Amino acid sequence: LLDDCAAVFAPQNGSHQLQQRIDKLPAVNGSAERIKQVVANLMSNAFKYSPRGGTVTLTAGVSGAFVVISVSDEGIG
Repeated sequence: LLDDCAAVFAPQNGSHQLQQRIDKLPAVNGSAERIKQVVANLMSNAFKYSPRGGTVTLTAGVSGAFVVISVSDEGIG
């Protein structure tokens, strides 16, 4: 699911760098479409507001009983 989200933004890799740090994740109950929508929105904002040549990082891992997904960038926000 997260690889699919990252693939959508692959064409923007010419002006930004996309790093993925995705640990092995357990199966999660939830709406795949809603998760994709949220992650895509975060990634879109990261690419939009990050300076040209900046790095956008998609990270996912397990913290206790939770799967944590984050998107970070080098923008001013």
